[in-house]
Amino acid sequence: MKRHIAIVGVVGEIKKQIAKSLADLLDMMVFDCQEYISFGNAMTVQQLIKKTNVTYFKKQVSKSIRELDDLQNMVFVSSDVSLLSVDDLQKLGANCYVVHLFDGTCLSNDGQNQATTDENFAHKSLNAYKRYRNRCDFSLDINGLGADQAVQKICLFLQNQI
Repeated sequence: MKRHIAIVGVVGEIKKQIAKSLADLLDMMVFDCQEYISFGNAMTVQQLIKKTNVTYFKKQVSKSIRELDDLQNMVFVSSDVSLLSVDDLQKLGANCYVVHLFDGTCLSNDGQNQATTDENFAHKSLNAYKRYRNRCDFSLDINGLGADQAVQKICLFLQNQI
C-alpha cells in the first residue's frame, strides 16, 4: 500500500479544503507544497518567482516531492502556480495515490466558452487535464461537488485500492 495521497490539479482553494477534510478523516497530515516552499524561502510563492524565476520554483516543487520519502501518512497538495512535470508525477506515483481534481466546465470546447478573465485559468486547466488524466490513479470532476462529496468519492476509490 502506498504511504501518501497526492491531490493535484489547478482547481484553487477547494483542493486545499478537500485535502484537509481527507487528512482529518484518514488521520493523516496535510503537506501543502506552496506553504512548504513559502516557509522555506521566507516569502510568498509570487515573491519567490518574481525574485528568481519559474524554473527555480519548479525545482523547489521537485524538492518538496522528494521530502515525502522521509514522511508517513501525508496528504500532499500540489501547487496551483505551475503544473507538475511528468517526472514529478512519476515520483509522486511511487509513494502516493495520485488524485487529479479538475473542473469539467473548463474543458468544454477547450476552454473557449470561458469569459476573457477566465481564459488563462481555463487554458491552464485544460493543459493540466491533458497532462494528468493518464498519469494519475484517480481523476475526479469536482464541478457541482462540494468538498465533502469529493472526499467521499476519493475514499471510495481508496477503499478499492486496499
